[in-house]
Amino acid sequence: MAYDTAMKSRCPPLDFTGLSAAWAPDPGFTTMLNAGGALATAIEPYLNRVMSEAARRLGKDKPALSNEIRMLVRQETEHYRVHDAFNQALYDQGYEGLALVATDLKAALNDQFRKRSFAFNLAYCVGFETYTLYLGQFLFGPGARYFQDADPRGVDLWLWHLAEEYEHRTVCHDAYTALVGRYPLRVWATIYVHHHIAGYRRRATAVLMERASRVERRRERGFARDLVADMAPRVLPAFVPFYDPRGVRAAPGMAEALDRYPEVA
Repeated sequence: MAYDTAMKSRCPPLDFTGLSAAWAPDPGFTTMLNAGGALATAIEPYLNRVMSEAARRLGKDKPALSNEIRMLVRQETEHYRVHDAFNQALYDQGYEGLALVATDLKAALNDQFRKRSFAFNLAYCVGFETYTLYLGQFLFGPGARYFQDADPRGVDLWLWHLAEEYEHRTVCHDAYTALVGRYPLRVWATIYVHHHIAGYRRRATAVLMERASRVERRRERGFARDLVADMAPRVLPAFVPFYDPRGVRAAPGMAEALDRYPEVA
């Protein structure tokens, strides 16, 4: 758990009417997050499906973990619901191609759920949550500068989302440890997640960059370099056998971000 209080599902009261796709000054930053938000609406329902199956398999053996899984599902449901509203603002500006990319990823993940083992699907969720955890560490830390002079609605969306990712950072990992526990599969799936999602992220980025200038394209690559340089050493400990995300400390500002938003009844 992230803090001394119980996990909560929160919902920031955000209205994205009139929000520009360029909601922050750095085009590389907004392109990366806009692409990620489009894909989140495909990934998070899949994650909920896998984790609901994990809760079913746990049964009454680990009631505390089962309760945390139910709260994770509630949090992720609010995440993709709010991202859907954000994405609609992008579609209204002519970026409807993002919806096609998300639909294709959703179909691929549904196919993966049906055809791959439960163990693989759960390991995939662990890998995905590993990357979102460290994305939050970057954007609450050295990457916070990219939020300067940004539309507060975009800022609130991502700070809320990533702070809750930190809050439930142990849940997928604990479920995997309890139900599967195979170290090589966890490592393989974490690598696989990166490469699997990267192809869809490139497609979403291409949609967003269709109208970008040459300068904006160069700046898009600049943010990506900053992100990779920060995240790569952070992620490395996740590849050791006894990795436990409990050891990751909350970045400054996360608790305050969560306290700002009302709990969903």
